[in-house]
Amino acid sequence: MGTTEPVAKTKTLRLFLQKGQILVWNADDANILRTNHKIVGFQIGCLPQSPFQNGCLGMPMLLMKEEAYVLLKKGAAKLFRNKRLLHTPSDCDKEYIKKYQEGIYQEQCEALMQRRREEILRHADSIVAGKLAKLKGETPSKKKRKKAMKQAARTDRAEDYPQASDQTESTSKTEETEIDREAIIQRELNKVKVPPRDLTYTPILTECPLTKESDLEAVPLNFPSTARDRIRCRVFEDLWEKGHFLSCAAKFGGDFLLYAGNPLRYHAYGIVVCLESDQELSGLAAVSWGRLGNSVHKTVVLATVEEDAVLYLSIRWAGDQGHL
Repeated sequence: MGTTEPVAKTKTLRLFLQKGQILVWNADDANILRTNHKIVGFQIGCLPQSPFQNGCLGMPMLLMKEEAYVLLKKGAAKLFRNKRLLHTPSDCDKEYIKKYQEGIYQEQCEALMQRRREEILRHADSIVAGKLAKLKGETPSKKKRKKAMKQAARTDRAEDYPQASDQTESTSKTEETEIDREAIIQRELNKVKVPPRDLTYTPILTECPLTKESDLEAVPLNFPSTARDRIRCRVFEDLWEKGHFLSCAAKFGGDFLLYAGNPLRYHAYGIVVCLESDQELSGLAAVSWGRLGNSVHKTVVLATVEEDAVLYLSIRWAGDQGHL
């Protein structure tokens, strides 16, 4: 793939160092990293609406140190540490969070109760027909309920004009029905209660609402620190600058997975393995890498650095031909 420059950044993104891990807490920043900077990371957070599964995760997003290294080197991001999170929350902090959660609960209650009222009004005809039939000791079928709803809609469009006495009697019955209808609907609306807390969502905060700018201090990455780290960073940077998307390849026994485009649209086509320039590669290792790549339908790319130049060697298993 030809060399492509990343899309110009619109703002300096914030990365947070927490217990040796580099995290992105802001969802907008995570989207900018993917769309503008080809950095995908890995989401490790729990979804509030689906907490008992791990097939789909949410914020925060965990970055590889190589990803953070490239972002910091290119000036696309800054690394911070939240000093407030290093201390035990005070009583005032706990009270603030408690009030914050209570406010969210009240907002959800209002929204859920309003939704329930709208449902009652939307299905008012069916509810009234069923209640009136129940008061008369009848259990109307679905067909009868539909018929009653149609008749109620056609009361103002009757084709036959009744006699005066019939009109008086019909008007009286209509008024009674209308009174019953309003009373029934009002009783149903009065049944709408505040939902219990276990039926409402408790949002998972991705940013501390108490954090102030003064709580954030810029910190160094202190990476790479070893020869292998430097090779990994150099290889990652070279492939990233050439327009590739990369992610962690630990589950395949490699260093990086190589994508031709956004991983949401493309499968990985290569496994990058970083080696030191003086490291010997035995025939057994070459065969092992070749067969691994064949079993997962990916090309194994061996990468090393010599005099700041990145060198690559791809291995692909030839199958029945009996050689690499």
